[in-house]
Amino acid sequence: MGGLTTRLLEAMEAAGGRQLKVVAKLDEFEASLRNVLDVLRPSEAMRREVEGRLRELRGVIELSLGPLSAASGARAGVSDLRRGCRVVATDAGLDVLLLEGGSLQGMAPESRWHLTVGDRVVAKAVVIDVRLELSAAVLVEGTLTDVPVGSVLLPDGGVR
Repeated sequence: MGGLTTRLLEAMEAAGGRQLKVVAKLDEFEASLRNVLDVLRPSEAMRREVEGRLRELRGVIELSLGPLSAASGARAGVSDLRRGCRVVATDAGLDVLLLEGGSLQGMAPESRWHLTVGDRVVAKAVVIDVRLELSAAVLVEGTLTDVPVGSVLLPDGGVR
């Protein structure tokens, strides 16, 4: 794989790891705060206020994590890959696609994907590298112009 593609994969994997740490710390904070509330026994109004603010904080954090976050999907054990995966970048020199979805979402090396336009398959790809939340695939049929960034590839199989 090309140096640029490898660096991009590594950077995105590192960002995904940091995102998971943020969510883990929020989980710890939330558990600690709930314990404090149990000990202090505030009024129901105060408890609702604190819990509401925690929900708001969780929502803001999970939204800020963006499309690379596995916080909501992977934590719940959900794999959206059965419905397809989005192309997030391409490397024209290598005919490589970077796909949104990695081992946390159930992506498997050598899994096969295709892009259809109407009823016609315009491109086929095979996954060659899987990271936590991102994968790289090579085109085995079609060209990069057939598969622009933002396209959604559908699985031929190999998704858990």
